[in-house]
Amino acid sequence: MGKHTLKKGIYFLFLCTIFACSEPNPIEEVIVDREIVEKTTGRVAIRFIYNDNEGCSVRNQLLIAKTHRDLYITKQYAATPNIYYNKDIYEVELEPGDYVYMATLVCVCSMDKCARLGYGRLEDTKEFVDEFSIEKGKTTYVTTFNMDEIPCK
Repeated sequence: MGKHTLKKGIYFLFLCTIFACSEPNPIEEVIVDREIVEKTTGRVAIRFIYNDNEGCSVRNQLLIAKTHRDLYITKQYAATPNIYYNKDIYEVELEPGDYVYMATLVCVCSMDKCARLGYGRLEDTKEFVDEFSIEKGKTTYVTTFNMDEIPCK
């Protein structure tokens, strides 16, 4: 190591020590009047559960609408959360009121195996539709697919 490099290093450490030990300039606190916004929404927590049916069933979609008409005909949804294979509970913030939701499972096995598991001969999906209400500031809990209605292994 050269003589000049050593001096530069010592000078650099000296400056770092001065800046690290010096007291920062006091910052003036600015107080701003803020309007307190009251929350006008509520939440729904949908537990999207199902029997795995020998690895054949996967979650496909979760749709939330104001009415059955919006759900099936106009397809104007209040929310459509992303569905994940490893997530059971989906939480959505909504305005107070009545809603309808549809949870869909898809069978990814052969047609015969899907039929044996209760999916039907020509359909590879199962739909669960139910209604719920949202109250301001509260969480509503709902569960999809009654486990007694779905065939097990």
